[in-house]
Amino acid sequence: MTTETETERSGASRGAADQKMLRRIYLNDHRAGAAGAVAMLGRMIESNAGTPLGETLTGVLHEIEEDIEALETVMRQLGATSNPVKNLGAKLGERIGRLKMNGRLRGYSPLSRVLELEGLMAAIDMKRRAWETLQTVAGSDRIGDVDLARYMRRADSQRERLRSHHEEAVALAFGQIDRS
Repeated sequence: MTTETETERSGASRGAADQKMLRRIYLNDHRAGAAGAVAMLGRMIESNAGTPLGETLTGVLHEIEEDIEALETVMRQLGATSNPVKNLGAKLGERIGRLKMNGRLRGYSPLSRVLELEGLMAAIDMKRRAWETLQTVAGSDRIGDVDLARYMRRADSQRERLRSHHEEAVALAFGQIDRS
């Protein structure tokens, strides 16, 4: 039979383990994902320079760089240290992702644009979920000076700005499905 003191100790050690997972793993995984997204955005901007999509991507890139600063502020305030190995791994993963089949032996194809936009939109969805998770854990819309709700709204805006570009990329890559 466990005593109340043993239960309290068990809960306290679980709480410490939970905080360790938050600080050492969860936040670093999201920071690494952001590093991968920035690397992918750089390539996407280069491939779409001088187009409306390129302009949208440039704006999203600047916002994501600001989002990373906010995440790093949260990490410092929660006592998390950055894991440069995870960040490097995410950047390398993005490079390896360039080897995917896109219907062409060399260069960018309409399929590349579709897949990259879908990957970027998925990354933005994950980032939004991270802000939501932090809001839940904090029990507040703020962690220090970081307004978590603001960053959730920004993620929604980023995804919405990319939606029409994705629809256009799909139409360019695949046209319409013949339903006959």
